[in-house]
Amino acid sequence: MKKKRGFTLIELLVVIAIIALLMSILMPALSKVKKQATAVVCLSRLKQWGVIFSMYTGENDGYFHSREIGTTWGYSRMWPYVYQKMYMDPKMRFCPAAENATRDTGPLGTWNYSVGSYYPIPTLPMPGEREYEVKSGTIQDGFFTGSYGMGRFIEDMKGGTTATDPAFWRKADARGGSNAPVLTDCQYLYFFGDVDAEPPAYNGDYTTPDMHWICVDRHGGFVNVVFLDFSARNVGLKELWTLKYARTTDICGAWSVCGFGGNPRLCQAAWNEIAPWMKNFPVY
Repeated sequence: MKKKRGFTLIELLVVIAIIALLMSILMPALSKVKKQATAVVCLSRLKQWGVIFSMYTGENDGYFHSREIGTTWGYSRMWPYVYQKMYMDPKMRFCPAAENATRDTGPLGTWNYSVGSYYPIPTLPMPGEREYEVKSGTIQDGFFTGSYGMGRFIEDMKGGTTATDPAFWRKADARGGSNAPVLTDCQYLYFFGDVDAEPPAYNGDYTTPDMHWICVDRHGGFVNVVFLDFSARNVGLKELWTLKYARTTDICGAWSVCGFGGNPRLCQAAWNEIAPWMKNFPVY
């Protein structure tokens, strides 16, 4: 009679080694696919924001929401509150790569804003919002969080010099709107766009509000942006220095190829000196 023969120890070890080799090959590919899927979901959310902005401005003679800086009314008119009725899922304020509301530093960090007792807003907390533990260790309701930010020059600002400041877009139907960012990946709920500002020294640099807050590597050298014409696309990190953040922005800024007289090599060299972590990203 023939005896049943199983695998030898050497054969099992060979099979295990082959499986381990295949896993080591596949894991980076799977990780890349996961990151690509995250970027797709992020872009999809921003496209939905484009629809929301289109609906709102369509009902308000083309204007974005109005507010004042430094007043109770102004703080109650921040963009997450104004459009609250038009989105019920608080995840709409988050890039899916940065959804941890307790993480407030680095490129995947989120922002939080306490209304507190000085600026009481009765509609808080927002739908689905949870109480959030702040650094001080106290628990307060009246917080909203997110990881998208709106451009400072988008809103129809009121009061003081902002009411007549020509830098503000205010309306959606504006020439050059396809290059004017409305909402993007951001470390704070608002951002200033200054194309002459120096690049961040590292990924997640939070030192200035100019460009550092939006120049965060969440999607393999890109961020996702919805523009004034309600289109949405990914934008290279160095391409951020070519966008028209305000009506008065000169897109031939100091850190664009145009700003270096059309010489990409000089532009790249300057970037490498200030922000070496971005040396593999193309210039624009």
